Amino acid sequence: MKEHTIKELADIGSAAVATYENYWELHRPARETFAKAVRDAVLDAVQAGLVAKSDSSPDPYAELKAAHAAGKVIQIKALCDKNGATIWQDVLQPLFNCSVVLYRIKPELVLVPLEINDIKATDEFRRKESNVVEHVVVETADHWNCKEVFLAWSYTLTYSELAANYLRRQHGSNEWKPCTKEAKANQ
Repeated sequence: MKEHTIKELADIGSAAVATYENYWELHRPARETFAKAVRDAVLDAVQAGLVAKSDSSPDPYAELKAAHAAGKVIQIKALCDKNGATIWQDVLQPLFNCSVVLYRIKPELVLVPLEINDIKATDEFRRKESNVVEHVVVETADHWNCKEVFLAWSYTLTYSELAANYLRRQHGSNEWKPCTKEAKANQ
């Protein structure tokens, strides 16, 4: 079987439909059925890989497809919210049938250590490898604009050390969470 390009198949389909155009209007349903059958056959051939591309230009979705195959999440640009900010939605099975600029690889979450304004005097801390609450914040040095947090029992840690080695439980919560937060876009 000869391998046809999409353009060749489209030309064959157009010629066949044009032939039907010469029949009376009575045969319109038959023309539409035939056109649908040709379209479906072309789509099936494309999906099965039996049809060559109509040109040899690189696939504009290649990077997105490779990322999806590697397990990365693909997002599509949705409508803007009421403030005009772009909303990106995760797509489980991207079809890549919209403009390539409407797709992106979901950015990875970037975490940074907590800062002085993120910690409250009622927050509890424990080492990651321990289940015992060892430290309670007694003071944050905001009036000194300090880069450290002071914990009970005279421990002084940088925020990076806190992020690397401790978990935090905020007042009223039973959940221990990392001492990190999502980075702002400009960080």
